[in-house]
Amino acid sequence: MIYVMSDIHGSRRRFDAVMEQIKLTDEDTLYILGDVTHRDIKKLSEAERESLFDWIDALPTELDITVNGRRYKLVHAMPKELFYLAKRPQLGEKYFSVWDRQSGEAPLSGEYTMIFGHTTSHHYQDGSPMRIWHGPDRMDIDCGSAYPDVQDENAEFIGRLACIRLDDMREFYSGESIY
Repeated sequence: MIYVMSDIHGSRRRFDAVMEQIKLTDEDTLYILGDVTHRDIKKLSEAERESLFDWIDALPTELDITVNGRRYKLVHAMPKELFYLAKRPQLGEKYFSVWDRQSGEAPLSGEYTMIFGHTTSHHYQDGSPMRIWHGPDRMDIDCGSAYPDVQDENAEFIGRLACIRLDDMREFYSGESIY
């Protein structure tokens, strides 16, 4: 089985909740599209940080896969083909691919379905739900794991972690009961 998730933001509880549901085996593949850590990070030595940054810098910014005959492009934020939309092109293609935000409307080549994170899915859906957004040629799987998990007076949204299994399009979510 092929699974995709993004934007864990260091929420081990949410990650464990999703992993318990999908029951990953050695034959399965899990793609994580970015923002694995952010919150609750443990301190690393300078050498460990440098080693980690070098490893991250060597990773691809997009990956093309095919599941059941359907082509997907996995990106954290934006595919390179949309670089012409960059607000700050001087920062380069890699910066654009990792940090720019989807409008949800920019035309794609039509050769694939893009799966992305980085921008929370409530931006593309009426009623601001935190669930995977399915557009005609793209899916947003960032459901706000960086957001709080309980409603308080300072939190506009309650987040959760999402994962999609591409073999059958089944969606998995961490257990926030508001949804």
